[in-house]
Amino acid sequence: MADLKKAKLVQQYGRDAIISEIFFVQEFMTIISPSRITISAFIDDDPLHRKAQLSGYINERFHVLVNFDVRFSASNQLSVDNYSQPKVSIHEISNISQSEDGRYRLRFSKNYKIDESLIVSFLSKKITIDELLRDFMNDDQGIAGFHEYIEWRDTREE
Repeated sequence: MADLKKAKLVQQYGRDAIISEIFFVQEFMTIISPSRITISAFIDDDPLHRKAQLSGYINERFHVLVNFDVRFSASNQLSVDNYSQPKVSIHEISNISQSEDGRYRLRFSKNYKIDESLIVSFLSKKITIDELLRDFMNDDQGIAGFHEYIEWRDTREE
C-alpha cells in the first residue's frame, strides 16, 4: 500500500514538473508566491486529459487562480501534448481570521477576472506578465496574518 501511495506521489510531482514547463505557468510562477499546481478531474473520462490550476498570491493581498486544461502524452515519456488558454481570476483578501480551533479563514472583498483579450495578448507575447497584472502589482499592502496563514496551511498539508 505504501508503494502505491509513493508511486502516485511521484506521478503527481512528475506531472507538476511537466506542467511548470508551460510558458504561461512559468511566467505566473515568477509573480505569484507561494505558488502551487493542482491537477484534478479527468475530462471526458480520459486520465490523460485533466483540469489543472495554478494558485498563489500577489503581494500577500491578492489570491490568483489560473485554470486550464492539459493533455498529457500517451507515450512512455511524460510530456504535455497541449493545453487550453488559461482563465485567470484574482480575489482580493480583505481579512484573515483564526477560529478557536486554530483554523484560518480568508475573507475576500473583490473578485476580478482578467479579460480574455489581455490573456491572448499575453500568450502571444505582445504584453508581459507585469503588464497583464499591473493593477495588482502596484498594491503592495499585505494583509495582517498572511504569513501565519501560509505557515498553518503548509504544515496542515504535510
